[in-house]
Amino acid sequence: MFVVIKQYETVPATTFANGECFEIDERRNNGEEIVEGGREGERALLAFRTCNGVWPDFSPDMQGVNTVLVALKVEQDVTHHIEERYSCSCFVSDDGRAVYSVRLTTSIGYGGVRVHSPIDTYSLKAKVASIRSIHDGIRQDSVNTLQIAELADSVLLDKTQDDGYFRLWYLRLWQAAVESKNHLGEPRLKNQRDVVAGELTPEKLNDYRNKIAHWWTGKMDFSFVTGIQLTVLTSLRRKY
Repeated sequence: MFVVIKQYETVPATTFANGECFEIDERRNNGEEIVEGGREGERALLAFRTCNGVWPDFSPDMQGVNTVLVALKVEQDVTHHIEERYSCSCFVSDDGRAVYSVRLTTSIGYGGVRVHSPIDTYSLKAKVASIRSIHDGIRQDSVNTLQIAELADSVLLDKTQDDGYFRLWYLRLWQAAVESKNHLGEPRLKNQRDVVAGELTPEKLNDYRNKIAHWWTGKMDFSFVTGIQLTVLTSLRRKY
């Protein structure tokens, strides 16, 4: 399943009056695209960010993107890195034309293609509705509850094999889960001896957290990387 995230953001009006913006052919005479998807005989606006020119005061809403990804992980029990296959953006001029800032041919990736069972239209619609519901709940609570905002951000994984990264990530995620335990309806999370999801109890996850914090472990045991995620994802899914 591929997830497409579109964001429409209000950008302060900016006048490119010092050579920051040009009108160009979308495609060269030899057929080469100047703008990705460029059409023969069409013109496009292209803006360049310079060290001494103007530029819109704007940054993308990454928390919004992350909340969608967290909702996806929660609904799907995804314990691996989510790969971003493609990313692009543009501004819009006063007359409704796209203003491109770069040639959009780059893809930014996170690994982890997985095979899942075939899904019919009805099941896909139900899954999308579930993801939307989880997203809306987490998004709302992230605004009002700092612990949930931190927990949602901590769930996501970078693409890396670095052992030190996973140690710090584990500590951060477990701390965020413990601080959110009452909000998630898991007040005994640290000492709970019943499995929430997977094969590891919260008590064992907490014990492993202490071993990491005191350097009592060798290389990370990735069964705990999976176990902590399944526990947190299940708790979030029960809540939302």
